[in-house]
Amino acid sequence: MNQCPLYPKCPLSDEILSTENIKLIREYLDIPGVLTKEGLTKSYKDKYCDGNHSKCARFQVAKNLGLASVPDDLLPHQNNKAQKIIKRQSKKYFYCLMEE
Repeated sequence: MNQCPLYPKCPLSDEILSTENIKLIREYLDIPGVLTKEGLTKSYKDKYCDGNHSKCARFQVAKNLGLASVPDDLLPHQNNKAQKIIKRQSKKYFYCLMEE
């Protein structure tokens, strides 16, 4: 697979994966083999950045709403959260069109 086209612009590797804020990554740490920050970084990069980026929650939001709409704390495996963000923004856009 090819590297995600958003990888150079996505702050994931620089900001989120280097964070010491374990609360952001606690749910992902339950996955076997991802017990360290280094393991988490490699796992995300292999699975999403260099793997199937279309499954990445950050990529899904960016594709639908633009990179600026991707929350800083959205992690690649949080697809349910991504769908809620997309749905919420789509509703806002629809209501704006109705007001015009």
